[in-house]
Parts: sequence; C-alpha cells; structure tokens
Amino acid sequence: MKKFVRKLSSFPVYEILLLIIGLLLVVFPGTATQVVLRVIGVLVLIYAVYRVAFLLACYVRDAGFTFLLICELLLATCGVILIVNPVGALAFLTSAAGLYLLIDCGVQLYRAVMWSGRNVLGILFPAVGIVFGLFLLLYPTNAANISAVLCGIALLLEGAERLI
Repeated sequence: MKKFVRKLSSFPVYEILLLIIGLLLVVFPGTATQVVLRVIGVLVLIYAVYRVAFLLACYVRDAGFTFLLICELLLATCGVILIVNPVGALAFLTSAAGLYLLIDCGVQLYRAVMWSGRNVLGILFPAVGIVFGLFLLLYPTNAANISAVLCGIALLLEGAERLI
C-alpha cells in the first residue's frame, strides 16, 4: 500500500494540469478567458450570497448594516455581469487596467524627469508602460487575448520545467 501511495503522489498531476491550461490559453485565448471569467463570476456570486446570508443572520441592523448589505449586493451584481456578459466585462476590466497604467506611468515618468534627471531606465520603463496602457485602452479585446496567450506560454513553460 505504501508503494502505491508513493507512486500516486509522484504522479505529475499539477504539471499536466499546467500544460493543459497553458495549451488551452494559447490555442483558444478568447474562449478560455470567457470560461475563466464565468468561473470567477460564479465564485463571486456564491461568495456574495454567503455574505448577504451572514449579514441577515448575524448583524445588528444599523447604518453599517445597510452599507455592508449594499456593498454585498453590488458584489453579487458584478458576479452576475461576469456570468452573463464576460466579453463586455473583459473589455471594461482591460480598459480600466489601461487607464490605471496611463495614470500610474504618467506620474512615474513625471517623477523620473523632475527628480532623477537623466536616468534612462527611470524614463524608459514608464514610457513603455504608457504605450502599453494606450494599447490596453484602445484595443481592450485584442490586448486581453494577447495577455491570455502570454499567460498560456508562461504556464506551458512552467509545466514543462516542473516535468523535467
């Protein structure tokens, strides 16, 4: 029995799972991201329903209760949106990430120019971030598919490295 358990524990399930998920992300990036967003939406919805039930069962009904209940209902709404319309949610999230990158890298570029003078890397990295943020903002669906392919390649490499 101990030999069987040792053989079973040495079977590379995690590595094969990494390879399968990586391959799916590389071959079918759009479908894979939609499936991932729907799974996340289901998990968020389950969590929000649990939190609402917990609030209704345990908390005293005061001003904080109302605020928490509204927050949990908004979370449940986000879960439903991820389940019903993953493409629209993906475009919104990608655009929001692009806007965040534009703002953050713009501030970093300003700091690099104003404070560090002629530091080339301090200016180069925020400039590249601004270009990437513009790409995310202008082409959200294509950027999400490219990101899925890059994540798939990373998973394929990680799974292959762990197998070897």
